[in-house]
Amino acid sequence: MGWRPLLTGERARQLTEAAHDIAGALRGIARSDRDDASLMGGHAGIALFFAYLARSTGDASDERASRRHLELAVDAVAARRMPTDLDAGFTGVAWAVHHLASHVETDGVEEGLATWLGDRGSPPRSRQRFEHLSGLAGLGTYALERRSHPGASRMLLRIIELLAALSEGTSEGITWRSEPFQPPEVEHARAPEPFYNLGVAHGIPGVIAFLGRVSGAGIADVEARRLLDGAVSWLLAHRSSRRDGTDFPAWFSASETSPPNRISWCSGNLGVSVALLLAAREVGERHWDREALALARACAARDIAASKVDQTCLCHGSAGNAHLFNRLYQSTGETCFRDAALGWLDYSLTLRKPGSGLAGFESLDRDENGRGVWVTAPGFLNGIAGVGLAFLAATTSIEPAWDRILAAGLPVVR
Repeated sequence: MGWRPLLTGERARQLTEAAHDIAGALRGIARSDRDDASLMGGHAGIALFFAYLARSTGDASDERASRRHLELAVDAVAARRMPTDLDAGFTGVAWAVHHLASHVETDGVEEGLATWLGDRGSPPRSRQRFEHLSGLAGLGTYALERRSHPGASRMLLRIIELLAALSEGTSEGITWRSEPFQPPEVEHARAPEPFYNLGVAHGIPGVIAFLGRVSGAGIADVEARRLLDGAVSWLLAHRSSRRDGTDFPAWFSASETSPPNRISWCSGNLGVSVALLLAAREVGERHWDREALALARACAARDIAASKVDQTCLCHGSAGNAHLFNRLYQSTGETCFRDAALGWLDYSLTLRKPGSGLAGFESLDRDENGRGVWVTAPGFLNGIAGVGLAFLAATTSIEPAWDRILAAGLPVVR
């Protein structure tokens, strides 16, 4: 047994129809004048959607659409300067290229990142960040995708060294501190001082998932495991006594703690539970496994109607929650996760507004004054490409290996 469709019948038909409507909307933006080449918001992420759609349909036009978007992303990387990060940078594009077309060489990426990371033994650059979407853990996620390549192996060793240099040892374990660099529209900009982020996207759980995968692969095993053990100890020390699934704040500083979390991948307890479970299963830590599953079950028990989730995206929306619960179900066989996934999928369809946005889906963004505005978003993390991928994962037998980019690639029960 491998990956199994989560549902069949009428509910599956509705999700499949929505996925094909998403494909139709995305075909209308396959133009070379689109600026965003990135994995999380642009052509590279759209290429992921069409590639998995092609695997489910066998339609050559879907495969051609995937290649077209991938080529547009690669052309953009060659034509303009891009940051290094996994989110909006050339590393994310290279991840998609290797994931979808492993015969295409990305040696230049290793060379560029090696230059940026500096020589072994040298101090970390001040601009280096530790996190998953925009920092070292994200660069490591790319290197893990390419870990059979000698350049990727050297990169992983350097990333572990830099994570160690950037870490803080405390009485509770090992952690990494974020600086208040975010623009005003980002939620943790309310922290006017250095703070600790407990979300997967920009915080310690994303590093835990990465270190778990590195340790499980036997790379830099002593140092990676030391950092992993310390990071998990620190994370578990910051649970609250709440019993409604909001066991970790999104962030805290010396003077302030965030309000209770929405359920989400990026900065919520569902994402934390999956990242911790991934690390636990990579290294065989039963205590972490139990802690992760207890947190995930608490998330599954939460009332969707009271969740305050008002959009469908993977990052912090209903489709992302549905997919993480689907992944948990496929990895554990626990029916509470199946039921939660089905509930979030049904909720995703209720959020669809025919005639609005792209294929009826919109995303909430912030304008220059910080006010919420509904926008059309085609991309992977905050847009319809990611929603479509979650729907395909729920209705086909094709394992969604793309979710490794979310630090969510839990092994499937066989």
